[in-house]
Amino acid sequence: MNRISIIGAGIGGLTAALALHDVGAHVTVYEQAKHLTDEGAGIQIAPNASRILCHLGLRHVLAADAVAASTSAYRHYRTGAVLKINDPSESVRRTGFPYWRIHRADLQRALVSALARRAPDALHLGWQVLAVETGSDNVSLVFSNGQRVTSDLVVAADGIRSTVRSMLFARDTPHFEGYVAWRGLVPMADLPERLRTMGGASFGGGRFIVNYAVRRGELMNFVAIARHETWEEEGWRIPSRLAELQEAFTDFHDDVQELIGHTPPDRLFKWGIFGRPRLPSWVQGRASLLGDAAHPMLPYLAQGGAMAIEDAMLLARAVANGDGHVSALQRWETARMPRVNRVSDASAAMAAMFHTDVDAYDPSRDVSAGRLPDLATFDALTAPI
Repeated sequence: MNRISIIGAGIGGLTAALALHDVGAHVTVYEQAKHLTDEGAGIQIAPNASRILCHLGLRHVLAADAVAASTSAYRHYRTGAVLKINDPSESVRRTGFPYWRIHRADLQRALVSALARRAPDALHLGWQVLAVETGSDNVSLVFSNGQRVTSDLVVAADGIRSTVRSMLFARDTPHFEGYVAWRGLVPMADLPERLRTMGGASFGGGRFIVNYAVRRGELMNFVAIARHETWEEEGWRIPSRLAELQEAFTDFHDDVQELIGHTPPDRLFKWGIFGRPRLPSWVQGRASLLGDAAHPMLPYLAQGGAMAIEDAMLLARAVANGDGHVSALQRWETARMPRVNRVSDASAAMAAMFHTDVDAYDPSRDVSAGRLPDLATFDALTAPI
């Protein structure tokens, strides 16, 4: 049986643990946080990712907490005029799988529960990795608690500030991409009726805001992004003053102003958007990066989490092939890298589109549809590896 250690209990790490367990691997997940808390905001799960989560047995539990995506609109930031209608039903119809919008903590909780049912002792909290030692026959992890663990494979899914990435590859550091984001959660009951069904994005003047319902429709989630020259604060859960966000979006249309104005002070946070240089390889011997640790991307296609979920499923399929651990990682990387790079490039193109002159916006040139027709319909269960 393959012994696989996974670093990080985020969306990618937990999905990888489930997928690898289901193909017969003995998996252990090591998370440096001592507690998994109800943090974060919304995440969109297009059919390319929901297909995988359904395959892993999570359809019903996620459907109970998620909100099925419905028609939404791009709007002009000042006037509120509709520039384009987005309808996710076509990808749902083509694939047979849902397009969900869900609170990140609800998704993480479902993944943790599923792993606990399959492998009750697999998740270890409060384990901080200090070193990764790769060998020809195995790979060892050294932890801050003095423990040493030996595995056949190590998968590092420890996020954009991955410590394992720095251990395995050049010590590149995350670089500020020139954008600051705010995220807020507004109780739906506090909003007037006309705003409860308002979903979509407004953009222009170098800024962008997207909103949609999560947690069974009980919360309205929004993310607002603006250009910013510098950023020095650490973390993605930095409290923000409401007046700061209102000032940044002061010339947006009335619906946006009213939504922002209803944000509870304790549910508004900000963070700088960071990237890392594109690596020529995510694999070193018997260790590999996964998700944001390998390929962070801008959030404009809402596909960062989906790429980590796809990573996890294709990795499990490569390992299940049984032609050797190192070969499995190499075949997985070869299969994944072209698609991940295309999605990353398209996300960057979307950022450029949203942060340039809105009056020049041409729906027919929208890169989300034009460059990636298989964005939401990609099938990680059957794609060649």
